[in-house]
Amino acid sequence: MKGGLAEEAGSALFWKALLQGGTHLIYLLRLLILARVLAPEDFGLLAIAMTGIGISLRLTDLGIQPSLVQRASLTEQHYNTAWTVGVL
Repeated sequence: MKGGLAEEAGSALFWKALLQGGTHLIYLLRLLILARVLAPEDFGLLAIAMTGIGISLRLTDLGIQPSLVQRASLTEQHYNTAWTVGVL
């Protein structure tokens, strides 16, 4: 085993940082294009809406999906519970 766990963790961190950086770059480009195309009043409304959506997404992220992925054995009850919690 070459490098072991530390090398795998470093590689995972690199790819996660690349993913986050790319996502933020695309988000910034999208905002710059919208700022150029929309009127200031419309862009302000868009900014308010995007802030509200972002806050609600962060508040409702309970980590149900990652817990399903990590569990070794799943039953129908696990899926039903995850779906119900997600809807609520």
